Amino acid sequence: MKRFYLSVLFLCSFGSLFAGGPSFAFCDYSQGKVFIQENGEIVWEHKAPDSNDIWVLPNKNILFTAGKEVLEVSRKNDTIFHYTSESNIFACQRLKNGNTFIGECDNGRLLEVSPDGSIVKDVSILPFGVKPEDMRL
Repeated sequence: MKRFYLSVLFLCSFGSLFAGGPSFAFCDYSQGKVFIQENGEIVWEHKAPDSNDIWVLPNKNILFTAGKEVLEVSRKNDTIFHYTSESNIFACQRLKNGNTFIGECDNGRLLEVSPDGSIVKDVSILPFGVKPEDMRL
């Protein structure tokens, strides 16, 4: 089994979705990839530079950040959803209505994006006149 050194690790347990033992989805910031591990073995991976958020959706697709992008990718590596920004993206989450929440770090925006990629809601959380740098700071 390969050893993975993870500088940033975000684990999301989803053992109940797959038979045969514990499963995890995680981001490896140092390798620029996201992974699915089952029973101690990597069974799926995808390029994802600067990723720090990942979700396994009810349909078993994977939703994750990748630098200035958010992707939903199937286990067969088909891209289902893709959103690109000029800002680094630190967070994503699928909403109950089918839209996707996206947190843009550099410009301090919280977005709700429809499946076709159009912005439904746009909320700036920085006070007027504040130069955006990194809203997490």
